[in-house]
Amino acid sequence: MVIATNGHCVIIGGANGYTGAAILASKAAARCGAGLTSTWLEGGALALVSTFPEVMAKNIPEHEVMSQVNELSAHHVLVIGPGLGKKNWGQSWMSAVTK
Repeated sequence: MVIATNGHCVIIGGANGYTGAAILASKAAARCGAGLTSTWLEGGALALVSTFPEVMAKNIPEHEVMSQVNELSAHHVLVIGPGLGKKNWGQSWMSAVTK
């Protein structure tokens, strides 16, 4: 089995009330060999950092989603969906990354 030991993985998920899925995905990415793991959540960055401090967490409110899309090109891997939810925040991300 080959495990990557570098690169930057960004995980977009963890809508309010659904941060558990994003936390599990973040742990998996970090343990599988991502050089850096960032997780962008609607809220709950403190919960992620307190349970797994190796992951860089960032709260991104709905009104800032479009301004963050340009930053995605700096990452090697994009994971979108764990705990994304069906409300406006999740829909905004799906619209932004599929354009």
